[in-house]
Amino acid sequence: MRELFPVIRDLCLLRRGPQDLPYAPHLPALLGLALIVLQVLAGGLRKGVGEGLAGGVLSVLFMLGALYALLALRGQRARYVQAAGALLGVLLAFSLLALPLALLMGPNVDVMHPTALQMLLIWPLLGLAIWQLCAIAHVLRHALDVPFAGGVLLALLLGLGNYVLVQATFPA
Repeated sequence: MRELFPVIRDLCLLRRGPQDLPYAPHLPALLGLALIVLQVLAGGLRKGVGEGLAGGVLSVLFMLGALYALLALRGQRARYVQAAGALLGVLLAFSLLALPLALLMGPNVDVMHPTALQMLLIWPLLGLAIWQLCAIAHVLRHALDVPFAGGVLLALLLGLGNYVLVQATFPA
């Protein structure tokens, strides 16, 4: 397990690809569970634990299902375990990085009247979001054998689909 953290760090830094993760069928389940727990903690601040749990499970299942569908369309289903581990590892790493900033933002963010602290914190959060997009695009590029621009497009579509699904299921 110790060798997992440097690989996930290098995935986030665009130095390695999902093929560098060990083939471990239990890894996506463990990373998905950790991501759900983190989303429950973060989502519990705004919505409550029940909605945070349901939203976290829905989000992880959507990402895993969409990744499987993309790999199946490209005839690369054998790459699923490593690609899923890489995708969830990147999502978990960036969620951990963003959590302190999100906690500092507070549970109630009024987009029309943000506080000075919220205005200040939006910039590092935006930087993390762009970096996360690039890291996910990097994972998708390697997993699907597409150019980086294709990975960016797919990462944007996955993020948008995930957001729309969770918001439609659990409106604010």
